Amino acid sequence: MKTFLQPIIVYLPKSIFKLGTMLSLCILCGFSLRAQDLNFSQFYELPLLRNPALAGVFKGDMRLQSVHRNQWQSVTVPYQTTGLSAEVILPVNDYGHAVVVGAQMLHDVAGDSKLTRTHFLPVVGYQVPIAGSDVYLSGAIMGGIVSSSFDPSGLRWADQFVNGQFNPNITSRQPIRNTGRTYLDVGGGLAIAGPASEVMSYYWGVGLFHANNPKVSINNDEVRLGKKWVLSGGMT
Repeated sequence: MKTFLQPIIVYLPKSIFKLGTMLSLCILCGFSLRAQDLNFSQFYELPLLRNPALAGVFKGDMRLQSVHRNQWQSVTVPYQTTGLSAEVILPVNDYGHAVVVGAQMLHDVAGDSKLTRTHFLPVVGYQVPIAGSDVYLSGAIMGGIVSSSFDPSGLRWADQFVNGQFNPNITSRQPIRNTGRTYLDVGGGLAIAGPASEVMSYYWGVGLFHANNPKVSINNDEVRLGKKWVLSGGMT
């Protein structure tokens, strides 16, 4: 029933590809970065990281995807990140309308402090056929719980150094009020996807993440995660 193709591969002449890369870098440099989210080199393996509305944009009735990152192992304590997403399409009527339900789960451990973040974000979406039965408009809302924590025993503080040497037997006087925090994170998105002809398919969409500006700092209630807008598209 569905005719969507997996995003995103674009075949273009090298000159056009280089020009597009330069323009993309110029556009990105024009924005101030306000948040650092978990990411993967194979970002296309978890479409909900780009846009919650990409839930259900695939061939078939069900999709299950996972990816794992083990980064910088030879330089320092490696960043280990695992992601898992699942979606199911539930037809509503004979006109192509469908409800999409699913969830995205992320788990990240980083650095000497074992800074850990675990995301569980359910997603609910709706698909409507437009411009024919092969092109769909989809919208989705994604929101859930994020739990963060760290282990202070792996950290070294200035008052634990004597004559430039670290002494693990000295207990630091650094005040640590909390070692964990749990907060609500909400986002959503819109997307259009479908084949424009027998030789081309495409998708375009916009997603909003951290719409509720959650408080994310473990020990500072004034630190919030800024809203993040993502505009993405692909063509095959």
